[in-house]
Amino acid sequence: MATSERDTTVANIIWGQLSTYTKMACGARNAVADVDALIFKIGGRLKKIKVTLTPEDLYDIELFQGFNLLHTYEGIHVENLNECVYALANKSPKEW
Repeated sequence: MATSERDTTVANIIWGQLSTYTKMACGARNAVADVDALIFKIGGRLKKIKVTLTPEDLYDIELFQGFNLLHTYEGIHVENLNECVYALANKSPKEW
């Protein structure tokens, strides 16, 4: 995971909560820490996923293609984090 001078604690926790299977199935790579969030590229397409930790200790997950927001899941519990990330990366928009 790329690091800078900012605090990467939250991003490291999120990256650790994503299973190896989910990371591999999504083609997750180039993970970057953001403020209370983790951003990573997926697959061979120009898509990115951003996972943000909310003050309620839940996750908001956003799927981007370039700078366009394609889909959002809000208020996701950690138990459902892998399922939602996998769905965004591997299913068609009709299945979201």
